[in-house]
Amino acid sequence: MSIEKSVKDILKDKGGDFDLGFDTFKIEDTFGFIINRSAIVIRRRLAKMLKEAGYDITPEEFSLLSRLWEEDGIQQTILTEKTLKDKTRVTRLLNSLIKKFYVSKKTDEADRRNYIIYLTEEGYAIKADIVKIFKKIMENASEDIDQGEINVTKKVLRKISQNLNDID
Repeated sequence: MSIEKSVKDILKDKGGDFDLGFDTFKIEDTFGFIINRSAIVIRRRLAKMLKEAGYDITPEEFSLLSRLWEEDGIQQTILTEKTLKDKTRVTRLLNSLIKKFYVSKKTDEADRRNYIIYLTEEGYAIKADIVKIFKKIMENASEDIDQGEINVTKKVLRKISQNLNDID
């Protein structure tokens, strides 16, 4: 029995209902806050390093490009689902990437309401440099953290996502 529990039990047995601060809520200690803060810091670092390397690509555009590097010629609706972004945002990001000559889109012949998204030669050409930049950020982020801790962290974060997706 923990000290916290035993003190609470003693107070309840005596008819007291005292708040000793054990149940205080601190947003900074929640998974969501820590995950979001880490994501913001990574996004900022990625934006800075891409700019320093001379690439006019945002972290959000990078997320689309990275999916296309894994699976080129994907339906826009599937790309939207895989990046967890809304349709309007993906359309805007794709239009920006089209203007920068990194991707192209063609009408899906099987479903003319949809588009198939393809990387261009320029989109393929930047992959190695940009992946190298992102890997460097991940190396910096995981400095002084052993591989076992990284693996456990990934497992826990995936489980959190799964738990919350199972609710829907």
